[in-house]
Amino acid sequence: MKRRILHITTGGSVGGIEKHILSIIKGLSNKYEFTVTFFNEMAEEASSMVPLYKGAGAGVVNLEAKRKVDFYSVCRLLKLIKKGKFDLLHVHSIQAGLLGGIFARLLSIPVIATLHNMEEALTKPNWALLTGLVYRKFSRVICISKGVRKFVLEKTLIPPNKCEVVYYGIDIRNTFSFAGSEMGIRNEFGISENTLLIGTVARLAPQKGHKYLIHAAPKIRRKISNFHILFVGHDDRSIRMALEGEVKRLGVDDLVTFAGFRDDISNIISSIDLFVLPSLWEGFGLVLLEAMQAGKPTVATNVGPIPEVVINGETGLLVPPENAEELAEAIVRLAEDRDLACRMGEAGKKRLEDHFSLKGMLEQIEAIYEEVLEATC
Repeated sequence: MKRRILHITTGGSVGGIEKHILSIIKGLSNKYEFTVTFFNEMAEEASSMVPLYKGAGAGVVNLEAKRKVDFYSVCRLLKLIKKGKFDLLHVHSIQAGLLGGIFARLLSIPVIATLHNMEEALTKPNWALLTGLVYRKFSRVICISKGVRKFVLEKTLIPPNKCEVVYYGIDIRNTFSFAGSEMGIRNEFGISENTLLIGTVARLAPQKGHKYLIHAAPKIRRKISNFHILFVGHDDRSIRMALEGEVKRLGVDDLVTFAGFRDDISNIISSIDLFVLPSLWEGFGLVLLEAMQAGKPTVATNVGPIPEVVINGETGLLVPPENAEELAEAIVRLAEDRDLACRMGEAGKKRLEDHFSLKGMLEQIEAIYEEVLEATC
């Protein structure tokens, strides 16, 4: 009989955490029975994750929180955990970890947490103390990078021997050869074949540093006349309006397109020439692996664990955060030296195969599951 595992996360929208959970479900559903629950959805695009979970064989429960969390959603979570007869809880956010962890402890269910980011909450002493007190009772805390592990150990009381690094992994057998998709995307947005297409895939949030790529656009234009920047990701209306205001103020309306949420990220990445991630901080940056898989050279910021993924000068170029000048210089360098860009793209594919395979990630997670489950038998 399969052991039952409940994944708890904050939202049901498409993002790095949700893709990670889906990878685990797809890869390990022959050995475990999975259920996914989340507190809230994000507008119309959120529902796109639910059929993917279900299609992979998982049960899905929306706790229907009206905001990040509310009394009724907490009661629904407790009821689910009590009635679900789960052998293990796997939590994926501070919110999910605190609530799920407390309930699981009351019901004597083991808990594993995955920390996917350098959570801003942990910079606040009270939250850091509470998180440490709850998480130190968990069976294991998985950090998705060395940078996240270092951050967590500095901010909380979680014992080092309970924290281990398991990098994200993606299926290296998948390819990005979509016949006609490249020109299909370019035609959709009116971008010609000979235009340098610079792309970034990230939700519109201050953390992702979109404004610095916008500020880099006039500087790039001094050296390159024919380029376009494509922003893809969840839209926050107020943030998008502010970014569009910057685009107009700088007079680069003709160089920038906001594509909003897309469910064809593979096609998008296949269509671009250069991938850029100008984040101010990151937990990992799963999309970097997708760019590497497609053989795209990368320009990213030298923050958090990004140097663990992108090797500066080998698979891409790293620049300081919040620095539009150096961001523009790195983009121009790769745009003008296509041989260098191609070599970096190929080196990125090789690094992906060696260090960030889905098979390796699943083997590590399964080993943790089995160790924890055996200890509770």
